[in-house]
Amino acid sequence: MIESNGPTTLAMNVPTPPNVHVSIRRLFAFVLDCIFFTILQAIISIGFGVNRYINNFPALFGISTSNNQGLPAHAATTVVDWPWLVLITFLYFFLQEGAFGTTLGKAIFGLRVVDLNGGRLTWRAALIRNMLLFVDAVFTSLVAAISMATSPNRQRVGDRFAHTLVVSAETAPYAAYPRKTLYRRLQLFVVGLMLLLAVCYAGSYYLGPARILEGWKNTGQGLFYQKNGASYSLGNPTWKNGTVTYPITYTMLSNGKHCTGSVTFQHTTDVVSPWQVYEYQDNCPS
Repeated sequence: MIESNGPTTLAMNVPTPPNVHVSIRRLFAFVLDCIFFTILQAIISIGFGVNRYINNFPALFGISTSNNQGLPAHAATTVVDWPWLVLITFLYFFLQEGAFGTTLGKAIFGLRVVDLNGGRLTWRAALIRNMLLFVDAVFTSLVAAISMATSPNRQRVGDRFAHTLVVSAETAPYAAYPRKTLYRRLQLFVVGLMLLLAVCYAGSYYLGPARILEGWKNTGQGLFYQKNGASYSLGNPTWKNGTVTYPITYTMLSNGKHCTGSVTFQHTTDVVSPWQVYEYQDNCPS
């Protein structure tokens, strides 16, 4: 018989709450992620973007492109339409957080997105969290800053609705994925990225010349220089020995005259602008 001299106390391992006081790391991680998805946007714009004046774009992340914000009022750049830019930004964060519970920038700074109990982030929570990313980004992320400053758990608006936290990864061991799962998902992401690059290259090659003509119309260059081309149509292209020729018909906005011509492009080894104008002819009645 074993006698006890007093009450027995059972030792229990109580998990330490995840560390949510990582605001500085979150800031640097977000800046790094901005760099990464801007590179991604640039790659997609090379494949499918059109030259246009950026003052026609709505203010993204609270930054206006008008000249009173330090940018030229008529600066032109080659970029896809702004809804695609928004979608690219959303998918960059949503897919990574849904699959890994973190993003590339967060992972580099040792951060992870978890539920309120320190568990793994669900796809549903990742969806809600990142659908509200653009609410947090209003007024250059001032909304997110106010929300985090008034939250004891440093939650932005998206975190509040999704019931999530951004924490130091080492303090949330239950949110980590098995190594086998991580490798499998990483392989899928690499394959997806390679497919995206292939699609962008194909878009750059087969759609590039037509996109250059659309850029001319948007910015008043080439055939449309000082002619105010209101509308145009392209004939069937002729592909031959690294060149392509498009017959074109367009209407001048100022006087309604119909003009015809042709443009020949030559493919080069330039990664950013592989198609260069070789020659163009213009027949427009005076």
